Amino acid sequence: MATASAYSLQDMAGNELLRTGSIPNPMHLPNGDQVCGASAGWNNGTYQLVEISWDVPDPAQEVPDIISDRQFFQALAMSGTITTDEALAAVKTGTLPAKMQTALDAMAPSDRFNAEMMLSGATQFQRSNPMTNAMMQVMGWDAKSTDDLWRYAATL
Repeated sequence: MATASAYSLQDMAGNELLRTGSIPNPMHLPNGDQVCGASAGWNNGTYQLVEISWDVPDPAQEVPDIISDRQFFQALAMSGTITTDEALAAVKTGTLPAKMQTALDAMAPSDRFNAEMMLSGATQFQRSNPMTNAMMQVMGWDAKSTDDLWRYAATL
């Protein structure tokens, strides 16, 4: 979450007279007076300047199309999908984690070879590759979970 803020010029009863994203300098008061250099918390007995803050959600992070094999297997291990030993073996030797091998074994023979080549030999994984979607579905991941994994992996 991020924080956004604005400034509210109020009378002493708390009635808002003006809201602005930054403090004008000089600030023109409703009675015609001007104030220079006011900051949040300022008051003159008739008017006060109050900072108002609120939480805003972070903008949706874009899903990267490509992550490295290290990022992919590390993210799977960090999410608990595979063990850290399986992640290391996958990156070092191309040995597939048990869950992936089981998923491959469940695939049609015509798809299995391509999927196994991609998983065991790729140095990077492309989110938009149809084989990525097929493999993740066989492993029980939906599109949102896969996107979240890709976003997380990109931070590693």
